[in-house]
Amino acid sequence: MEIHSTYQEKRIRVLDVPVLVIHATEDKVLPYVHSLALVNEIHYSSLLTKAQVMKNISLVGII
Repeated sequence: MEIHSTYQEKRIRVLDVPVLVIHATEDKVLPYVHSLALVNEIHYSSLLTKAQVMKNISLVGII
């Protein structure tokens, strides 16, 4: 999936700070592939699934 060149999308490409994207793979409103495309466009970004986040939170005893 490719992001089209709108003003906001051009701004995404010039972000120079770390970005963490968290997305539920079972999301029916916004498909997971959208997050994959977003992370592909942001230079310093990482993608975690909701399941990965919940697992790590429970490991440190927050939940």
